[in-house]
Amino acid sequence: MNDKIKTSKISRLRINEFIKDYSTNDLVLEIGAKTEDYGNFFPNSIRLNLKKYPGISVLADAQALPFKTCSFSTILCTEVLEHCQDPQKVIDEIFRVLQPGGTLILTTRFTFPIHDAPDDYFRFTKYGLRLLTKRFSSCTIQEESNAFSTIAILLQRVLLQCEFRSAQRFWTFFLRSLIFIFLKFENIIHLEYGDNLKTYTDGVCMPSGYYLILKK
Repeated sequence: MNDKIKTSKISRLRINEFIKDYSTNDLVLEIGAKTEDYGNFFPNSIRLNLKKYPGISVLADAQALPFKTCSFSTILCTEVLEHCQDPQKVIDEIFRVLQPGGTLILTTRFTFPIHDAPDDYFRFTKYGLRLLTKRFSSCTIQEESNAFSTIAILLQRVLLQCEFRSAQRFWTFFLRSLIFIFLKFENIIHLEYGDNLKTYTDGVCMPSGYYLILKK
C-alpha cells in the first residue's frame, strides 16, 4: 500500500498536486491559512485567518477583507468556503481585492463529512459554485475525485474521525485495504451521470470536492 496514503490525507495530496501548477513568486493573499503548507508554492504570501495560527500575517474575517480594492494579482482560498457563514460575501470580497485579470485559486468540499466542527456550514455543487462566482470573467472547475476515489476518501475520514467498539487494528487494516482497492480501480469507471435514469452526463456525480481557477 502507498505509504503516503497511510499517513497523509488523500484530499490534501491531491490539492497539493493541483496547486503546485499555479505556484508564483508574486505577492499572494492566502485566505484561511492555518500553516505554511503552501510556502514552497507561494513564498511571498500574506496569510489571513480569523483565528491565530503560527505563521498567520493578518487576523481578519474573509467576509470583510482589510485591503484596498484591486490589491492582489493572485488569491488562494483552499478549504475555506464551506466554513464561512456567508459564502457569497466572501466571494464578493475576494472579487473586490483582486486585480483586473487576476487569478483566484479556490478549493472546497462537496461529498465530505462534517469536519472542523462546529464551524462547518455548507457543501457546494459545481452549479452552485458557478452561481456564486458568476461575476468572474472565466471559471474552470475540476473535480477532486470520481465516485470510486470519493469512497476511498470517505473511508479514510472514517479512520480519522471514528473510534471502533473493538478490534481497532483489524478495522484499521480492513479499511486501509478498501481504500487501496478503491483508489487502485478508480479508473474502471467510464461515465458518471447526473441522474439515476442515466440521461445526463456532465462530469462526475459524486466528487469529494472541486478545484476552481477563476479570472477577474
